[in-house]
Amino acid sequence: MNQIELNAFLNSYQAVRDELRQLTEQLARLKSRMQLSGSGLNGMPHSSGIYDRVGDGVARMDELRMYYLEKSAEADRIHLQIEKLIASLPPDERCLMRDRHILGLKWESIAERHHYSERHARRMHRDILCRLADKT
Repeated sequence: MNQIELNAFLNSYQAVRDELRQLTEQLARLKSRMQLSGSGLNGMPHSSGIYDRVGDGVARMDELRMYYLEKSAEADRIHLQIEKLIASLPPDERCLMRDRHILGLKWESIAERHHYSERHARRMHRDILCRLADKT
């Protein structure tokens, strides 16, 4: 794996985490809509098709929940792979890689957190990627 491929893999964790946040928002919106749709239910039959809409909403929520669980498992797998990949690094370098690729921090925050200049943090990251790419 070259440096570019390795960096893309490391960044894939944040992409999956972003998807999980979006799915969480979608589930919340769907749940809210279902609560509004179901608020007029009184147990009496209606011809408006409201029961079908609620049933469709429940089915959609179940589909989204299952997809969320799949994405969550994917995020866990990637996270574990990243941890294994950086395990051989010194602690300060592991922390820098976690801050960037697990927590998704911006370079400015990483530099401040580690008491580096932003340029130095980026240089360290590049050097770490180079070393890790040589190992894989």
